[in-house]
Amino acid sequence: MRAVVTGATGLIGKELLRQLLSDDRFERIVVFARRSTGLISSKLEEHLLVSFDDMRPYYHYMRGDVMFCALGTTIKKAGSQENFRKADYGYVLNFALAAKAMEVKHFVLVSSIGANSNSKSFYLRVKAETENAVINTGIEKITILRPSMLLGKREEFRAGERAGILFARVFSFLFRGVFRKFKPVKDSEVAGRMISECFADYSGVKIIETEEMSAK
Repeated sequence: MRAVVTGATGLIGKELLRQLLSDDRFERIVVFARRSTGLISSKLEEHLLVSFDDMRPYYHYMRGDVMFCALGTTIKKAGSQENFRKADYGYVLNFALAAKAMEVKHFVLVSSIGANSNSKSFYLRVKAETENAVINTGIEKITILRPSMLLGKREEFRAGERAGILFARVFSFLFRGVFRKFKPVKDSEVAGRMISECFADYSGVKIIETEEMSAK
């Protein structure tokens, strides 16, 4: 199987790439990123781009069986709501359109828990708009994962997230019943579910909530 990966330098993307490289079912992994992943493998093909604004010149590299999209940032890191939307909506849609143009049959998108076009949160509204835009491309098989707080080793420090993770670990007994959907999930669990969905037999759109990814 040939996979195309975007967002491979982020928390989930890097873990996803590690798992793909060690999975014998994938013979080629094509990565599009702004900087190198730092990983080396005969299976890995990296394309470093300055901008994701126009992917058409790279369409011919995007042939594959599945495209994984783990692109994502924060409003703080993006610098403004406009820049955030450009990255989390515009760039994701550009890759989905590329997948459709190159007849990639399966698109796997990492979104967020609580994505809702009617949300008071700008972040969650954009996530929902992105999901809908990807769905409207008409790609044959679309998998959308909505993880909660992520557990894993990030390259950058996020004070608020660290505090949230500490709280979640200390009070893990609270994440039961209706509150299970807020339980933090490991990057390895999300990445593993992304890969397993490649071998699940269905078409159309499948949305996977965070409680379906985390360990029991």
